[in-house]
Amino acid sequence: MYRILCFICLSCFVLCGCQFEPPEPKATQENYKILLDGWLGENKSTLYRVWGTPMNDYWKGTANYILYTKQTVENASDGAKIERMPRIARELSFYEKPQGLVTRSCTTVFKLEDGIITSWRFEGNHCVAYPK
Repeated sequence: MYRILCFICLSCFVLCGCQFEPPEPKATQENYKILLDGWLGENKSTLYRVWGTPMNDYWKGTANYILYTKQTVENASDGAKIERMPRIARELSFYEKPQGLVTRSCTTVFKLEDGIITSWRFEGNHCVAYPK
C-alpha cells in the first residue's frame, strides 16, 4: 500500500512539472539599458565590428559621437469594423480588420573619449532588448 501511494504521489509531481512552461522573455527598455551599459569601456573598432557601420560618426569638441538608427514599419491591426454587404438577404455582416502602419524606431548615440565609449543615450519607441 505504501509503495502504491508513493508511486501515485511521484507520478503527480512528474505530471505537474511537465505542464509548467516558463513565460517567454520579453524585450524591454530596461534590458536595452543593461545591454548599452555593457558597452562602456569598449573601443570604437569593437563597436563597429558588432553593430556595423553607423548612420553617423562625428566629432564635437574632443568627443567622438557614433549614431545608430534602427527603424521598421509594420502592419498593425487597430481594431475591427463591421461592414454590411448590400443586396444580401438579412444584411449579413462580416468583420474586417483594418490595417495600419506602425513605425518603430530607436536612435542610439555612443560618446567616445580617447577612443573609448564613456556614455550613451537613446530615444525612440522601440529601444528594447531581450534579457541575456
